Amino acid sequence: MTSFNSLRLRLALAAGASALALSAPALAQEAAGDDFTIQELVVTAEKREQALQDVPVAVSAFTSSQRDVVGMTGIQDFVNFTPGMNYSGTDRVSLRGAGRNTFYVGNDPGVATYTDGFYSASSSELFKTPLFVERTEILRGPQGTLYGRNAMGGAVNTVSKRPDHEFGGELRAMYGDYDRTRVEGVVSIPVADTLRFKIGGSQDWQRQGFIENIGTANDGGTIKRTYFEFQADAELGDNATAWVRYSRTNWDDTMGVGDRLANLVTPYDTTRVFQPIGGLLPNPQYGYTTANPAVSDPYKMNTNRDGYGHLRGNHLLTAQVTYDLGWADLKYIGGFQQYNYQTGGDYDGTSRAGPITIPGMLVPYYPDQTTDFNEHKKYYSNEINLSSKADGPLTWILGLYQYHEKYRQQIQLAAPQQVQLATPLTLAGTPAAANPARNFADQQASLISKAYAVFGQATYRFNETWAVTGGLRYTKDEKDGSESQRLILLSPSLFGGAAAFDVSSDMDAATPGVQNFRNLSGSWDAVTGSLDVDFTPDSDSLYYAKYSRGYKSGGFLLGTLAPQPQAKEEKVDAFEVGMKK
Repeated sequence: MTSFNSLRLRLALAAGASALALSAPALAQEAAGDDFTIQELVVTAEKREQALQDVPVAVSAFTSSQRDVVGMTGIQDFVNFTPGMNYSGTDRVSLRGAGRNTFYVGNDPGVATYTDGFYSASSSELFKTPLFVERTEILRGPQGTLYGRNAMGGAVNTVSKRPDHEFGGELRAMYGDYDRTRVEGVVSIPVADTLRFKIGGSQDWQRQGFIENIGTANDGGTIKRTYFEFQADAELGDNATAWVRYSRTNWDDTMGVGDRLANLVTPYDTTRVFQPIGGLLPNPQYGYTTANPAVSDPYKMNTNRDGYGHLRGNHLLTAQVTYDLGWADLKYIGGFQQYNYQTGGDYDGTSRAGPITIPGMLVPYYPDQTTDFNEHKKYYSNEINLSSKADGPLTWILGLYQYHEKYRQQIQLAAPQQVQLATPLTLAGTPAAANPARNFADQQASLISKAYAVFGQATYRFNETWAVTGGLRYTKDEKDGSESQRLILLSPSLFGGAAAFDVSSDMDAATPGVQNFRNLSGSWDAVTGSLDVDFTPDSDSLYYAKYSRGYKSGGFLLGTLAPQPQAKEEKVDAFEVGMKK
């Protein structure tokens, strides 16, 4: 790949070399060391600015400069450089083995992600390029006090670059393989000594796919992503500061989020003819003889339906207001986010679209099947914390936290050419509700989540060598959800395949105690916290022993009508011994 950044870097190095050539050798060495050595990396892992060396937490921190040098542009790059971190193509993050692998509504993640202190249920912020991010902090292990909820495995903090005090900006452009271009830029606009604005945006567009489709659909692996942000930063008098950021993100990919290699690479199932709910499996006995090309080459597929991964209406608004009380800082952190994510494509995994005549069926069967996953989410949170500023041996932070989320999810499997699915019958032979989308599976779920917490943490430094830190958090979660499921069966064994049958509409009558719709609600609470002992024999060394308890709220397996839908809360006790040198 080529980049305008490389030209800028070469010019900067050339200018620096010319300047150093006019200086004494000792001064040149000192200047070079200052330019290319990070003297101290400041992080906010414990909600106050500290040198990374002084934080008794296993943290991997990446500045924008480091990311530019290494080439870190997405979440998989963070995984490559962070011990104990994993990421799956189903948009699931785990740290030290704690995370989540399901899509079930009502089951919380095990790793909490934060954007400028605001809890975000979307991982889209981790795909932002270094131009917009000051640093990313990945905290491993339970964060039982300051983050608490859903931080059983750890937390990921993304910190934005704030507006500069001087007018200026930056423009970057890149061109790469598969006709990929990225153009991005930012500009800071100070309008007064106490007020600054910042505007930025980017477009990342890969026009050619790198997964060849030998069928009739498009190749896989293309992306088109746009991002826009606006910031305002102000001093409100002598004691108060305020900062606000709004951003909008849109994605148009040909794969699901996070995994651009989401291709079916296993052989076609040739042992069965029909799936349990009536979908035809690729089987030579019924006219499908082409093998799955991805078995021998994962960069090939054979479909007649385009894959897609669309992120729409991803609006994020977050704000921070800090008031200096003299003896302490009073800080408010709040935010709101909403988005619609939709992904899907070819469900049967083949390019066969024409009808197949099956013995016993009175009408032809079309193996063409599609899948669609659609979720809508809105959430907001508010936090108020009070942190000490005294120079004495005792430092502390106290806080209150509130969170509210509204979520809706729909999963649909359809056979668009199968006309019988549009007007299904009940098992008794009477007309069932119309099914114009021709779905043979339709799962819907909704959820309202509420969370409240109070927390406190204090550090007492006995002397320059020894210190102890303790913290407690009380969290309460409340969830109310609903789910429904509709299954429509089409099989030669039922009326010769001339009609489709809505089996879910007869669940109540056929199986007592089983229904295709229900409401669920529950609440959970927990006391979590941490205890840490630090030993600092010199300014370059930190040894610590730490105990922490993490908590993940209970929930539901909404959308499945599972016999036991409620998931219990999870807690973890972690013991850690660490050294930073």
